[in-house]
Amino acid sequence: MLLKEVRVCVPYTIEEFRAGALFCSERFSAQNRAAAVLQDQAVEYPSESEHVSLFVRRRYKLTRLQMPAWLSSFVNQDSIMLLEKHWYEFPRTRSLYTVPVFGDRFSCCVDTIYIADAGNQDNVFGLDPEELAIRSVHSIDIADDRDGTFLPDENPQKIASKKTRRGPLAPGFMVYSSRDCDRSE
Repeated sequence: MLLKEVRVCVPYTIEEFRAGALFCSERFSAQNRAAAVLQDQAVEYPSESEHVSLFVRRRYKLTRLQMPAWLSSFVNQDSIMLLEKHWYEFPRTRSLYTVPVFGDRFSCCVDTIYIADAGNQDNVFGLDPEELAIRSVHSIDIADDRDGTFLPDENPQKIASKKTRRGPLAPGFMVYSSRDCDRSE
């Protein structure tokens, strides 16, 4: 089992991030022809969250270009589907990815927790000592575009929010301005 923790500092409140994440999820589903929304519904169960909990199930059809060569050489193109089950219950979310053709031999679970800090808490998921021993931690600077993949109208180094009066961001912004990651307003 691989256990990776990725820390991403963003200059938004948790509420702003929640609204943006839901918007982006809907936009992605609408614009991606390879994705089919199989289920999208409010979930009724006791929760600490003040927000409506949502469950989304999607199916993605993978192309040969999205597969490793070794896989595409022996698997029928039409049989490769990636299934996603996603639970939105802010400030926590969980995504479970499976590939039916592999049965129980492949799955990827992504647990996410949104915390108003600069990404410096050591064990936000409450991992036990064995899990902590195999965990690797990676920090991502959302303003770093060294590989040049940002779209011009989505580049945080070039755009600013008129509504929140934040931005543009400089690479390394979270190191120099951790207060932006610790908003409680």
